[in-house]
Amino acid sequence: SRYFALLRRGGKAEKTFSPIPSTHRHSRRFPQSLRAGRFRLDMSQFRSEEMQLLQLYIQSDAAHDTLYELGSLGAIQFKDLNHDKSAFQRIFVQDVRKCEDMLRILRYLKGHFDKEKISTGDGGRHDVAPLTSLNELHERLQELEKEMKDHSDKYGQLVKQRTELEEHVQVLRHASKWFGQASRSGIAFTAPALDEDGRHEMSSLLDENEAGITRRPPSMLGHIAGCIPTANMRDFTVTLFRATRGNLHLQHEELDTSENQSETELKSVFIVYFSGERSRTKIEKICDSFGATKYRLPEGTSAREKDVQDLCERLKDLEIVIRSTSEYKRNRLRAIANSFELWIEQVTREKAIFHTLNLFNYDVTHKCLIAEGWCPSSMMSDVRDALRRATLKSGASVQTVVEVVKSKQTPPTFFKTSKVTAGFQAIVDAYGMARYQEFNPA
Repeated sequence: SRYFALLRRGGKAEKTFSPIPSTHRHSRRFPQSLRAGRFRLDMSQFRSEEMQLLQLYIQSDAAHDTLYELGSLGAIQFKDLNHDKSAFQRIFVQDVRKCEDMLRILRYLKGHFDKEKISTGDGGRHDVAPLTSLNELHERLQELEKEMKDHSDKYGQLVKQRTELEEHVQVLRHASKWFGQASRSGIAFTAPALDEDGRHEMSSLLDENEAGITRRPPSMLGHIAGCIPTANMRDFTVTLFRATRGNLHLQHEELDTSENQSETELKSVFIVYFSGERSRTKIEKICDSFGATKYRLPEGTSAREKDVQDLCERLKDLEIVIRSTSEYKRNRLRAIANSFELWIEQVTREKAIFHTLNLFNYDVTHKCLIAEGWCPSSMMSDVRDALRRATLKSGASVQTVVEVVKSKQTPPTFFKTSKVTAGFQAIVDAYGMARYQEFNPA
């Protein structure tokens, strides 16, 4: 303040005059490094952490537990010492494949959970302990996958049978309606019968009991009824007309989706009247090519009504079986719902451990793993404590050896963040990463 007051009065300040009062020149606010011109802040929120290159000698028996403790700490960035080897030439490649197969099974089970709308929990529950053995968990997941696949196949067959029965009922009802309209017009329809020569024929379309009319010779007529997707109906009609040169009669009607709840695709009922075995062969091939399902039509109205009643009874029994099968599947999924998120967490962690172990170099002579990685200097004590805990947990006879290696390589940039600053740091890192010991833009 005295310095700026002198300048306002027009005076001159000496070059040796300091704006800092003499009583505060050597206070704690201005350390020796600052007064000597070496401006350096050891605050990680403003500059990246000081890093050290570590070399670890890990006993093979304690490797898994050591990586588990170091991974929970998250303080070391390991280097790949096997960069000259492919992924299939590394030591723990089989374990990584096993974990990937388990994750595939878990994704498959997750699809069933979503389909049945069953919640798998938040993964934070610890009332169900995860399986300690990875092989045991793999075997159980394989059994669950096989069981779910078998159940899905059987359930799909049951649903397909229900769909066919519902379509057959609709075909019989529509055929009875069409035949009834024709009978009121003086025409009687019967199903095609097989004669002595192996040919299908339909009896006279006129009423033979009418007085004064003699029986006509049987005409070579037949019919084929079934269901076909409504989207294919137009092309189906045109193809039939061209294949038979118009020598046919086709009736069709779209099914009501409310009556057929198991089928989401729109379908139509059709019946084709034709003449001759050659036309029959052509029409059957055309029906198969367009995805049509053919159903049998019995003779007479009473026979058709009896078939409808039998099919409805079979549908009721089939609905009971389908409901019980679906309920069994839901109960099986509910039994593993609480453990599902814990399994995903465990398998993901195991895969990360084995993937990191593949970065290490194996010393055949000493039967140990050699690892190198960068670690913040401020977390060295935490790393040593984690290694000590891993040795006690694994029961290894030799403790992991840690050495600090001097290197001329540029260390990686590491900013220590909190829950508040992590979001801002991620935004800045998306634009670019600061150099080592550079000022943190976040």
